[in-house]
Amino acid sequence: MDSRVSDRAEFLRRPDLGREPRTLAHIPAGSGADIGIVVADGLSTTAVAAHAVPMIEALNEVFDSRLAIAPVVIARQARVAIGDAIGHHLGVTAVLVLVGERPGLSVDDSLGAYLTHRPRPGRRDSDRNCVSNIHPPEGLGYRAAARTLAALVDGARTLGASGVRLKDGSHSLPG
Repeated sequence: MDSRVSDRAEFLRRPDLGREPRTLAHIPAGSGADIGIVVADGLSTTAVAAHAVPMIEALNEVFDSRLAIAPVVIARQARVAIGDAIGHHLGVTAVLVLVGERPGLSVDDSLGAYLTHRPRPGRRDSDRNCVSNIHPPEGLGYRAAARTLAALVDGARTLGASGVRLKDGSHSLPG
């Protein structure tokens, strides 16, 4: 699916349009799943191409069928907040947006993962938790990132919120 952006130049000039889906018609509503995963190209398509699939595999392994995951949605010319509308449409309790982070001087393939509990349009950035710098072997590994995200999802389900009220407790997980 596409955001409301028409081309890459507009994506860079108009971040607001990258936060909204052009249409949700091709995404099944009310998936019945617990978690939605959105893969958004963001500012680094290189990061998404290199790391999205192994990251999703690690998430599936860590969640180990204890939570139902909706079919993955691929969003082009997309920013993090596009997950709010998609997650709301899917009817999931939490949405994880995997997004190519802004390329830096030394890293052009870093993936970020953003969690929003009870996604809906209008959520603020302060309603999200981020696990960033996912790009093994130099950055965070897939399994470590997936374990942190699983702990955050569990915490959000207990707390009923994500974002600034939710802290990462994954350091207390065994092994």
